[in-house]
Amino acid sequence: MKEAEYLIELLELSEQDVVQAFLRAFIPIQPGVLRANLLKKNPAITMAPATKVIWGKFIEADYKCTLCGSRRRITIDHLDGDETNHLRQNLRVVCYNCHRKDSLNVLDGETATLRIFRAFVRLHAELGRTPTDQEIKKAARVSQIGGATYLLKFLREMVRRKENAAKDNGLRRPVDAPMTSSTRSM
Repeated sequence: MKEAEYLIELLELSEQDVVQAFLRAFIPIQPGVLRANLLKKNPAITMAPATKVIWGKFIEADYKCTLCGSRRRITIDHLDGDETNHLRQNLRVVCYNCHRKDSLNVLDGETATLRIFRAFVRLHAELGRTPTDQEIKKAARVSQIGGATYLLKFLREMVRRKENAAKDNGLRRPVDAPMTSSTRSM
């Protein structure tokens, strides 16, 4: 929770902002919207699972991804990869991240982004300054920043603003990064 508290403080989020973000992330997509998206995605598809079938699959899966157990951003996937095969037994509930990895055969981008965020937070606390991309890549065990470039630009700008505001108010540390074992001994 320390990382969440750090981010909430850094971004100056209200309780309403936080609750709305959680609701967007964890409430399943509306079956009617999902059905419409399936039909829109491929003009060759003229049928999609009924909303009752989609909601039934969500209930069966306890609103969790059947691959990783996450409740975050769940959707429906076709086991055989055939987007026209809407037989109930061919449908499974997956989270966006697993669906993306499975469908596109890509690396786990969300996990890399989370590792980059965590490396930024930890290094910010340990170093007492904004870490460089090289330091972050090494700490996050990634070869490139890639899609997290703008995340880091955003975090750096928010930290800079907080630090400037703190200087203007005579404070030392405007945003306390979560304490790690190495920063506790300082």
